[in-house]
Amino acid sequence: MFRHIRWKLLATYLVVILLALSFLGVHLTRDSEARYVAQVEAGLLAQARLIAAHVGQAVAAGDAARTRAELQWTQYPGNPSVVVVHRFEQVLALHTTDPNMRIGRHLGREGIPMALLGRESSGSGRADGVPVVYAAVPIQVGTVVHGAVIIRARMASSARLRSVISWMLPS
Repeated sequence: MFRHIRWKLLATYLVVILLALSFLGVHLTRDSEARYVAQVEAGLLAQARLIAAHVGQAVAAGDAARTRAELQWTQYPGNPSVVVVHRFEQVLALHTTDPNMRIGRHLGREGIPMALLGRESSGSGRADGVPVVYAAVPIQVGTVVHGAVIIRARMASSARLRSVISWMLPS
């Protein structure tokens, strides 16, 4: 099969093209994953701002029961974990369906001090081996910060996207 130079050139060409396609696939995967994470962070920040505006008066009063009731009536897509914290870092309300997503776990804890200082923050990382995105927003009434809203969500679809693309590309 490899007696003629044409076949050797064709085989070399195919190897080079497959390597280039592999590198392109990896680059496109990472780029699309970064865009996806940025979109999820922006969405979580918007949800956190909405919740902060909705529960602001209850948090300012320090009423945990009213804060939980207000949070219960707030609608938000994607079923993220939501924690409402008073300025003394007392948890006033917590909504989560996943026990691994509690705020006491690693990721998102750094967003609380930033939000209590009046600054929004968002980020991504891994919590217990699971890719997670978080957003923290201060609850302000006027210029006084009364608490913070922290939202965390899993990024399962990003892991699925990466596994599908890695399965399609030759190794």
